[in-house]
Amino acid sequence: MTQESFAEAYVKGYRLTVRFLLSKGATLDQAEETAQTAWVRGWEARSQLQLENRVLPWVNSIAYHRLCNVHRGAVKNVELTEIADSRQASAAHRVDADMLLNRCSPLDRSLMEQRYLQGMDMKEIAARQGLSEIAVRVRIHRCQHNLRSSTRRDHHPQEELEAQAA
Repeated sequence: MTQESFAEAYVKGYRLTVRFLLSKGATLDQAEETAQTAWVRGWEARSQLQLENRVLPWVNSIAYHRLCNVHRGAVKNVELTEIADSRQASAAHRVDADMLLNRCSPLDRSLMEQRYLQGMDMKEIAARQGLSEIAVRVRIHRCQHNLRSSTRRDHHPQEELEAQAA
């Protein structure tokens, strides 16, 4: 694809990419920034595009994946305690929290919910579960570690394989 034909596609397609991202739930600022980033990425990789008439769908797919990565990053950084308040939490965050907690054993899920969703302290949880305070701390710590590791594997499976091979 030539520089001129890509520049022409950009002039015609940038606003369409912004509208596409808005339809996917992005804010106006997110949509504009992500669209700009996607078009820059398209410019850098324009030699890979085989059909010039498919530049807009190609750039839109780049933009959509970048937007998804932004949302994934935001969800990873949300604390469970923030998710607990249903007035502020989006449905997506509640689903993500449930999805993560479903990876835990029933006991670990119960411990995590009591600690982060119900706000109980370790002593209360230990008394309720019939465990020592140290056991509760260790189980919660291990559960957090396992969730972080499994989330990393889900998002970066190739890196995980390379790490295991080394």
